[in-house]
Amino acid sequence: LAGVEEITGDLEIKAGVMTDLHGLEDLMFIGGTLSIHQNSAFTSLDGLSGLTSVGGDLFISHNASLTSLGGLSSFTSLGGDLSIYNNDALTSLDGLSSLTTVGGYLYIQNNDTLTSLAGLESLIAVDGSLQVSSNNTLTSLDGLSSLTTVGGDLYIEDNDTLTSLDGLESLTSVGGSLYIRDNGTLTSHAGP
Repeated sequence: LAGVEEITGDLEIKAGVMTDLHGLEDLMFIGGTLSIHQNSAFTSLDGLSGLTSVGGDLFISHNASLTSLGGLSSFTSLGGDLSIYNNDALTSLDGLSSLTTVGGYLYIQNNDTLTSLAGLESLIAVDGSLQVSSNNTLTSLDGLSSLTTVGGDLYIEDNDTLTSLDGLESLTSVGGSLYIRDNGTLTSHAGP
């Protein structure tokens, strides 16, 4: 697929024998949904280094060996939802450092080795709901330091090692309900 710069529909990368995404470096735009799921051998998304925009949703889930989103470093625009869940080895969201707005909801759940949300520092707005839940080693929300607006509900729940809400200092508007619950080591709802 070298040389393909645009896919107007969806791209699904699922449960194959591929070990990486090399060959997709020229891909810059996907008009529909990008799904990367059930790929047990992927450790990174390096082959997507040219991708700047997805018009629909982006799903990254059930990739047992994925440790980094580093291959998405050029990614700036998402029209739909961003779901990152059940990636057991994911330690960092650093590849999303250029993303400023999520057009739908942002869902980060059940990433067992994710300790912080570092990598989302450029994110200013989530047009839908934001849910950060059941990330067992998450200790910090610091990556959300530029987030000002959540258009829907905000859920921060079941993060067993979350110790503070530091990182939400710039948040000025939640368009729906706010749920902060069942975070085992969170002792205060106050920021710094």
